[in-house]
Amino acid sequence: MSTTKLKVVPYNKIYKDSAKEVLTEAIDLDFDSVVVIGFKSDSVCTKYSANTSFVKTIGAMEQAKHVMLTNMNE
Repeated sequence: MSTTKLKVVPYNKIYKDSAKEVLTEAIDLDFDSVVVIGFKSDSVCTKYSANTSFVKTIGAMEQAKHVMLTNMNE
């Protein structure tokens, strides 16, 4: 492959494209409710739809934390 055909993609564009891909996949899964945690520069933003219960949402967040920490160690 010739180096003239290589395209430089800014690192932050890779993250944005990945975020859009994950959000699109989530839409296709037709969830009943969702919690989105997004990072933009130095800010953390959260958005959420109607939740079944506060306790259930906190439990799901703890489970997600466990999965993320487990996957980071692999």
